[in-house]
Amino acid sequence: QRKTSCPAGECAFPDASIYLCDLPEFLSSAAIYLALSMPNTPHDIFDASDPASLQENRGFVFLPNYAYKELASTRFDLVINTLSFSEMSKDQVRSYVEQAQSMIGDNGFLFEQNQDNRHIGGIDAEETVAEVMKKRIFCEKRIQGVANVWIN
Repeated sequence: QRKTSCPAGECAFPDASIYLCDLPEFLSSAAIYLALSMPNTPHDIFDASDPASLQENRGFVFLPNYAYKELASTRFDLVINTLSFSEMSKDQVRSYVEQAQSMIGDNGFLFEQNQDNRHIGGIDAEETVAEVMKKRIFCEKRIQGVANVWIN
């Protein structure tokens, strides 16, 4: 198992793997920021030619949104989505949530915080997620949307 040198306060879970899945242009900013702020933590860019490498403990792994289905057989303790479900179609949200449901299994959690965009012709992301998963914890409504934790 990988051991990382963690200066005081740099990492709470030194042996964790953290996968960042986003639009490529946002991933590049995240990669630069994390490399500069956490230089002792490994950083890898997803390599579609080596999907087995996703099973290894590797620090940060940057994965473009179009490759998220490559994570289908990977198990996660926590999957997080903030402020992007409300920008998607209902079918896109359902696809992402069904994938998250598979990835968290019986013991993991999906945290999501998204806006209800029905007033501008969009969707209510919480309503769409609720069609697939059970809500475990409810947090009060905030400006950017309700924060919810979901389980299978």
